[in-house]
Amino acid sequence: MIAPEFNSPFESFSAVGTPSLTNAAAVPSGDQVRFGYEAATPSNNRKNRSGAIKSEDAVLGPTARNRLVSTSQDLVRNFELAGWMVRKHLDYVTECDFHAETGHQGFNEAVEEFVRQQSEPERCDIRNRLALDDLFRMHEAEIVTSGDILSVRTKERYLQLIESDLLRNPFDAKPADQQNWVHGVELDRFQRALRFAVWKRTKTGGGYDFAQYLDTKNARLFSHDTRLSQTRGVSPLAAAVNRVCDIYEALGYALNKAKLSQLMGYFFKSAVGSDGLGRTETEDGSPRYKVKFDGGVFVLEGDPGDEMQLIANNTPSNEFQHYIEAMIHCSLLVLDLPRSFFDETKANFFGNRVAVLHYLRSCDPKRRRHIRARKWYTDWVIGEAILHDDLKPPKSADISSRAFCWIPRGTPWWNPGQEINADVSAMSSGLDNPYRICRERGRGNFEDNVRALAKAKEFAKSQGVELTWAAPKQPPMFEREGAKK
Repeated sequence: MIAPEFNSPFESFSAVGTPSLTNAAAVPSGDQVRFGYEAATPSNNRKNRSGAIKSEDAVLGPTARNRLVSTSQDLVRNFELAGWMVRKHLDYVTECDFHAETGHQGFNEAVEEFVRQQSEPERCDIRNRLALDDLFRMHEAEIVTSGDILSVRTKERYLQLIESDLLRNPFDAKPADQQNWVHGVELDRFQRALRFAVWKRTKTGGGYDFAQYLDTKNARLFSHDTRLSQTRGVSPLAAAVNRVCDIYEALGYALNKAKLSQLMGYFFKSAVGSDGLGRTETEDGSPRYKVKFDGGVFVLEGDPGDEMQLIANNTPSNEFQHYIEAMIHCSLLVLDLPRSFFDETKANFFGNRVAVLHYLRSCDPKRRRHIRARKWYTDWVIGEAILHDDLKPPKSADISSRAFCWIPRGTPWWNPGQEINADVSAMSSGLDNPYRICRERGRGNFEDNVRALAKAKEFAKSQGVELTWAAPKQPPMFEREGAKK
């Protein structure tokens, strides 16, 4: 179903002296264009692109969408590189910790304990199979490989995830309403989702049967979007699918070539018989030589006049290896993965560190999308618990949505001695604070850490042990110089 096009109120406006849209075809092309954009000029030096501008939903129709999703899933299923790319993306984007900041310590602990219990498979997954963190890891994986996923909240406080290909246009929609459906999503005139048409796979797995309609009250579509006029998401792997397929096939050919290069073979010139032909058979009619590619020496019989020579082949050349590395690097870019993640030898310590910092910056919008999906579910579960008295907040507690947050799990110190001193210096100079440092380093909640330290000190004191956290002070430089003398 082609996405409906919504007219802009500014399309009819045309400035004085500016060609209107209907006269765009009259603009000269080729060498006649002067002082214009060469990218908009057709050329025989490269493939000409279509000048039609459509929404992403119209560009990627139902058949093309199925093919793209199927190919992406097949690559992740069978090719190590594609699977590693997705897993590494999930490692940095989906790891989060829940924290309650209601202003009341006792209620914070009660909410966090409730979320921990609610995260068990039997309480969050409608199939009773995956814990909450694993569910949302699968949630993000489906967005990466298929473009989007439908999340559904059930009456029993379960979360149900519906895969991308199960959203399809209904057959029973009235002809007048068909234009409002886009790949299984019904839209209003502002392109807001009204409801979803959910299908189920047949028992044989080769088709689909209609299941039900779901409204947007307890169902939400989370997707990877790149344009405003987009209803369904498109996998970020789409730009690299063909390239990764080429790498996968090229490595297979290179493997066959490498296997052939390990075989040893000879051509033998046959003696000429009375009839002038070479002897290819024995007297009983069986072949004189049997060729077996079983890892040993193989023999091929040549025609009269042929010379004996060794059959061998070189292993994949250095040029081929460099080209494959360049293609892999280009493929990693669709998920913003640094090249050093794939091959650590491509950068030194500082180069790897800079690559990680740049990659973490690129993870920010992806993490925001992922955290929105988590909060959409946990805020609702906490609200249901408060409504049914499973949680009883004190009057002074803040129970708004901002009081319940998911914090991305940070990365540990690479060089603890230097980086810890740098963090302490940043706090001393007012450039940072312990709350943010604990979050960025993945060291938990600062207030929880302080309470744990106080508890540790109290226990040590009861056992007659004095704990000292401060590092020993270094003597002044001139004293150390004097001691050496």
